[in-house]
Amino acid sequence: MQCIRAKTNHLIRRQAIKHYLHDKRKDVFTFMSLWNDNEPYPLNELIIAQLFFVDELKADAKNLKEPEHIQSLIRSEEVTLQRLQALQKQRGV
Repeated sequence: MQCIRAKTNHLIRRQAIKHYLHDKRKDVFTFMSLWNDNEPYPLNELIIAQLFFVDELKADAKNLKEPEHIQSLIRSEEVTLQRLQALQKQRGV
């Protein structure tokens, strides 16, 4: 995966999720990076980034005294991950 820092950036990751899930676009999401004006962010890389994000949230929750408030966010991001994985399976990618 190229441009790992950019692809794990919350804003770019959310734009890619919107591209694939909400706009239901089949083309590869692209964004402007330092090396490429049309840096591709394919669905399989988005799934990896989303999985890392969920894992980071879970790790953060373990360090909180009262992790209950973050549990709904974790569940929401897990649902998004499941939807992305279902889309990937549907597309046969």
